[in-house]
Amino acid sequence: MKKSALPVGVPEPLRELGPEGMRAWLRVWVLGSPWIRLDTDIELVTILCESIDERSVLRLEVLENGEWRDRVALRTLDDQIMRMMGDLGLNPMERAKLDIVEGPKGRLAELRAARAAATS
Repeated sequence: MKKSALPVGVPEPLRELGPEGMRAWLRVWVLGSPWIRLDTDIELVTILCESIDERSVLRLEVLENGEWRDRVALRTLDDQIMRMMGDLGLNPMERAKLDIVEGPKGRLAELRAARAAATS
């Protein structure tokens, strides 16, 4: 992907990524989280995205051929990807460990906030 094609604030990947990896790259940096830092996390994000590319190829192999060894490799890769996502705080449990708390969302949260504002 050309540098000019990247949204503002999204760094250039360290290495070439395939389509699934590039989508993950954009999700991490665009929708991503303020605690993910370019100076310390870019290598981990790169490896995560490369693994996601690898997963997409391996998953097609499993669906087409159904070899048990490929299926085991896919599940192992899934575990590695989930661990990396956790290391980056990209799941609720790991975010909580990082003391990154998201406020309640949805209509009920809006009603509670409006009620609290009305009573204060």
